[in-house]
Amino acid sequence: MFSNKNCTLTEYDELYKIFMFDFTADPIGIVDKSQRFRIVNGDPAKIEDHPYEVIIEIKYIELFCAGAIISDRHIVTVARCARFAQVKRAIIRSGSSRKNFGGDEHNISLVTIHQDWEGDEENNIAVVKVVEPFQFNKIPKAIPLMDQDEKIQNGTSAIVSGWGVTESGETNQLFKLSVVIIDLSTCKKMWKVDHIDEGWMCAKNFENKGKVVCSGDYGDTLVIGKGQDKRLAGILIWTWRLENCDDDKPRAYVNIAHYRNWINEAIQK
Repeated sequence: MFSNKNCTLTEYDELYKIFMFDFTADPIGIVDKSQRFRIVNGDPAKIEDHPYEVIIEIKYIELFCAGAIISDRHIVTVARCARFAQVKRAIIRSGSSRKNFGGDEHNISLVTIHQDWEGDEENNIAVVKVVEPFQFNKIPKAIPLMDQDEKIQNGTSAIVSGWGVTESGETNQLFKLSVVIIDLSTCKKMWKVDHIDEGWMCAKNFENKGKVVCSGDYGDTLVIGKGQDKRLAGILIWTWRLENCDDDKPRAYVNIAHYRNWINEAIQK
């Protein structure tokens, strides 16, 4: 059973056309598949160091999005990804550094999309429930979340992880990238925009301009802290306004602290 915005396969065909070819109708539409999922020139990562990281695989259109395990039956991701998970051909893969093989596959039983999401980047968050629980005695682990309305100090170091590309092209390998949290006021100035939603947070890599998060890295996890103190701070949403992957602007993430209460309610369904 799915909550909100259910899709039949006929409707799904139409969504596929939108996603793949109509950039004006849906800003995540990318014709070149190599542009879909990109942590560009990040460092190879092991799933054992990021055991909360999962891939949502939509086999019907060969679409992949990332997410984070938050309980033995739930992940959090972005609504843009979750809406495509509302079909039986979607699975969640846990416990693998590779995006399309290894680890365990989990079928989906419930998709809860934020009730105020209207197809843009505001309220772009969803919780997905799996049929088969994540096996915490193996690699997968849930990651603790930020508290409701908790603030992160400007300049805090963080790690974003997901599946990306290298200079030689697309890869199935999990990658990570060091970034720094930027306050929304500074982020707004760097983007030269009048408004950035309070439900977002921004982060940027300052070490190397060639190492970036790029178009299509939806759902990649933004984590602060080390060791047992790691917590999920954000999930990636905003790369589609980039002119190219060399664009040095900050990337935007769903602010988990802004939605913590909503997440708690979604888990109870």
